[in-house]
Amino acid sequence: MDWTFIVSVLGSVILATLGYFLNGRQNRTLEKRKTKYHEKLKAYRRMNESFSRLRNNLLFLKTYLGRSLEEGDSETLEKDVLLMLSHLTITRQHAKMMDSQVVHRYFDEYNEIVKTESLESKKGRERIRGWLDSAYASLLLFRIHMMMYDAERFEQAFLDADILIDDWEIENSANALMNSVMTDLMKWDEEDPTKTVSVHEIIRRLDHIAVLHKRMRGAMYNDLENTL
Repeated sequence: MDWTFIVSVLGSVILATLGYFLNGRQNRTLEKRKTKYHEKLKAYRRMNESFSRLRNNLLFLKTYLGRSLEEGDSETLEKDVLLMLSHLTITRQHAKMMDSQVVHRYFDEYNEIVKTESLESKKGRERIRGWLDSAYASLLLFRIHMMMYDAERFEQAFLDADILIDDWEIENSANALMNSVMTDLMKWDEEDPTKTVSVHEIIRRLDHIAVLHKRMRGAMYNDLENTL
């Protein structure tokens, strides 16, 4: 019996078997990494989308300050009305996301008032002022509700990603970003509603948030690169 031949055949079979198992394991590992990559990517995208809406709602809250809450003349009232109508027009698009009809109601109420009353009359000014106050309160509640909604979505997306990662940089940057938003929100709550926040101040805070957001996106990018 040619043992050399037998050993050679067995060696080839063993090598082929080992190669099969090693290649299979490598392929399974690659598939797991690819799956992990795509799950992370989806979670990171949801984090960025929800945070972008969160930031925008905070910006809108800031722009609502500076209303003239005193009675005022008809010219002042007209300016307040035009400003409110512009806010409602913008909010109407966002309200569709929440399946809310509150904005449409205020347009309907406004149209009903201007059809029957004049801003030159005392009754007309009283009705339109009441409409302004009610619309203003609803806008505040809507924006705060949107912020709570997107904050929850941001947290859920982060938790979905967190079970797949072990990266302190992402966690720290996400926490810094949300802490900055909460600081801004608390500061806004303490503002005098009759005083307008300067454009310079709004831009300064947006730039600060943009830096933190960029840091988080950079950490996400590095993590995704290391996943594959």
